[in-house]
Amino acid sequence: MPEHVVDRLHWLVDASGVVDRLALGQLTPDPVLMLAAYVGYKLLGIGGAIVAATASFLPSFVLMLGLLPAFDRVRNLT
Repeated sequence: MPEHVVDRLHWLVDASGVVDRLALGQLTPDPVLMLAAYVGYKLLGIGGAIVAATASFLPSFVLMLGLLPAFDRVRNLT
């Protein structure tokens, strides 16, 4: 993944920063969210970090909101 961000997209200058942030992110509950926020911050500052972090968890959140009625119906079957 660092090669994609550094070599193909040229979002970051070197891969060591990505690997270091990914290793540091392992200490948190969601390392992918932390890495996305870091890349967003390096690109666009605080606003980019907020957008990147939100974009990384928003699709699953919306999907779960859509599935909640189905889960409720399955729970009431018994």
